[in-house]
Amino acid sequence: MIMLAMEISPELESLSTDARVFLISGFNAMQSGELLSDKLGKLLSIIKSLPSETVVFYEDACYHNLNLNKLVREYLIAVIDIFSLNEDEMQEYLGRKIMLLDPVDVFAALQELHRLLPVPTLVIHTKDWGLVYGENVFQYAKSLKSGITMATTRFRFGDDFSHSDYLETEGLPSDMEKTKFAVTLSKLVGDKVYCLPSFQVKETNVTNVGLGDSFVGGFLSALVER
Repeated sequence: MIMLAMEISPELESLSTDARVFLISGFNAMQSGELLSDKLGKLLSIIKSLPSETVVFYEDACYHNLNLNKLVREYLIAVIDIFSLNEDEMQEYLGRKIMLLDPVDVFAALQELHRLLPVPTLVIHTKDWGLVYGENVFQYAKSLKSGITMATTRFRFGDDFSHSDYLETEGLPSDMEKTKFAVTLSKLVGDKVYCLPSFQVKETNVTNVGLGDSFVGGFLSALVER
């Protein structure tokens, strides 16, 4: 049997000394609990050496082995500032389907998820909306808009898009049904949630691969600039 070690670069710690954001993702690719524990221990040591103002951002992923998912969270949950996931991953944690346009059901899901993932901030990105849940959520307003815009631009144009395509997407009207959901959820939850609806998209030849990564890229680019 051959197992890939997925080595952590020895330069990572020195290169992170002035990091404004530290992104963690990809551990779902590992299949060995022993190797994963080794990498997580090294990573945790690096995270603890980061400047206090560095935002630690964790992007979840679907794990084939749920025990490894649990291991990652046991190591890292205490140092994660923002825990980001999509609707499929949220539903996997909760063990049930969520009606994504039912504000009451989504609010209940957010409360339950936050108990399972006790981090300062949750970010949920879905096909219908994106939201930030936790404390001081409005500081992430620009980041959320940027994430949704970037993912929608990729949805519309695939890999081949330009800055002007991004700006065009940014100017699209919001979907009215999703807007109604966002407004109702905000009234229901109060200032612990900031929710933005998806855009109205007319294209039919669209790209569905890589939208979560595009969302994270857009979110973090705005987060670094704030």
